[in-house]
Amino acid sequence: MKNYNSKIFWHFTGGPVLPNVETTPKSPKEALKHGLKDLEEAYNNLELIIKSKYLKASCNESIFGNRKTSPFCCVTDIPLVYLHQHQQYYGDVAIGFKSDMIYRDFNPVLYLNVKELYEVISEVDTGVEKWTEEEVEKYGLLNVANPPTKNEDGTYNVAFVKTRYVDTDRPYDQFLLNLIKPTKFSDDAGESFYQEREWRALDNFHFEYKDVAAIIVPESHIDKSSDLLTGIGEAKEISLMSWEFLDKV
Repeated sequence: MKNYNSKIFWHFTGGPVLPNVETTPKSPKEALKHGLKDLEEAYNNLELIIKSKYLKASCNESIFGNRKTSPFCCVTDIPLVYLHQHQQYYGDVAIGFKSDMIYRDFNPVLYLNVKELYEVISEVDTGVEKWTEEEVEKYGLLNVANPPTKNEDGTYNVAFVKTRYVDTDRPYDQFLLNLIKPTKFSDDAGESFYQEREWRALDNFHFEYKDVAAIIVPESHIDKSSDLLTGIGEAKEISLMSWEFLDKV
């Protein structure tokens, strides 16, 4: 199973700057249109994560209508050899966590085709209701091509179609929504979130320095990153790599 999955899960700190959850994109390329965080902001985010020893569950996404996920933090299961593909959509700073810690607190995302999402999170009920004449007249149903049938008691049989969405007040339903990622599917790079193999934790992810496998930054930030890890002491054993070095491997 070489290169099929990784023993390191990566968190990128410089992803797209999305304006709000109502405009959640459906592909990495679509997200990239909003622009990435600049390198210094991405690096500052890395410093904050390393010093605090946790990933903050501060992201959420629109699922359908006004329904959205609870706050989460995320990592991606991408082998190192393919990581450049993720870099172009999420920036030049990444921190890799050992897989055993990810399995403890994270779950893989369920990717669903956008056009099928409606069917997954809703239930449709059909039937007939009895309406008064006043109700029927109010909605103009007596003037349609096939008006409702009038009963002996003066009421009208009105056919209905009701759509009931997943009840986000129920913890189980909300939990499932938290792990859904609407997307398109495509073999082309950047056209589908499926290529990211995202995992999510629905709470802040606390870690120890021994749980960090590696950090990747541009060559320009290697010295600064080395000083950061050495200054902490416990973190000095974390492997530090540059993208330029990976290009040569």
